[in-house]
Amino acid sequence: MAASLVVLSLVIGFICLTSGAKLLCNSTIHMVRKLGCNFIAIEVLLISLGTAAPDLMSAAVAIFEGQTDISIGSILGSNFTNLTLGFGLASLFAPFKCEKKITILEFPLLLVLTIVFIFFCIDGKLSRLEGIALLVSFAAYVSHILCGKNSQTSKLETENNAANSCTWHLGKSIFTFILSSILLGYGAHLLVASSCQIADSYGISKTFIGFSLLAFGTSAPEIFVVIMAAKQKRYEICSGNIIGSSLVNLTLVAGLCATAHPFSFQENAFLLEAIAILLPTLTSWYIFKTKKTFSRMCGLLFIAMYLLAMLITKNF
Repeated sequence: MAASLVVLSLVIGFICLTSGAKLLCNSTIHMVRKLGCNFIAIEVLLISLGTAAPDLMSAAVAIFEGQTDISIGSILGSNFTNLTLGFGLASLFAPFKCEKKITILEFPLLLVLTIVFIFFCIDGKLSRLEGIALLVSFAAYVSHILCGKNSQTSKLETENNAANSCTWHLGKSIFTFILSSILLGYGAHLLVASSCQIADSYGISKTFIGFSLLAFGTSAPEIFVVIMAAKQKRYEICSGNIIGSSLVNLTLVAGLCATAHPFSFQENAFLLEAIAILLPTLTSWYIFKTKKTFSRMCGLLFIAMYLLAMLITKNF
């Protein structure tokens, strides 16, 4: 395939994924509002699921096309990109805070699940049983959100009640949901195919391509959402979307892929990227827990962390 066609395929795939994620978020949120649920915790969960949809589609397509190194790289890379570029770029637009309950529960949970995921994958494979365990973790996380929604009222919820009352009719929501699913599937196929072509043409590790190029493409919805949330001072959505999407990647995305089709990958590249993902997880948790606000200086540090990781992992 000519280089120009590969780039065009990459761009089209990226556009389809980001458009599909946005439509999926809108359709699911409006369907839930139609059912009379106006809790911000539910909306944060749905936004996290919607913005993580490109990661799921890309990882699934890569696995079923036999590109398992790209898949595992994409899962790890998406979380790394979320935490570094997501928090980093958002803070440059507007320094933001993190809800206390996120530092108490979600951050420790993300750290624990990251360690568990690394332990599962340290032998170079992810089995069906391990995939089921990850799905059970996701179900427990969702249950906690759903069971706790009635006690989790906040200023942000109150401010959004008026906006939440405006919903699409059910037919429009269902049509948009179907359209978003088609866009996500087609975009994931194009993005994976063009990424493989780039890796083969330039002799680059497919795990690194997944960790960098593919992960950046699938993380674009999360980055866009968190930047908009920071500018609007919607801090719960800002921090909640990054942590929620990262949890979804490790549990739902990896869990569904491994349960449907257990897969293996190169261990050496995985270990380096797995270690890299622990650093921004611990650092961002420390910043929010002690300094309370993620400043522009912290943002620059995280962007530098992302660029340094890309340079180091490129050689593996």
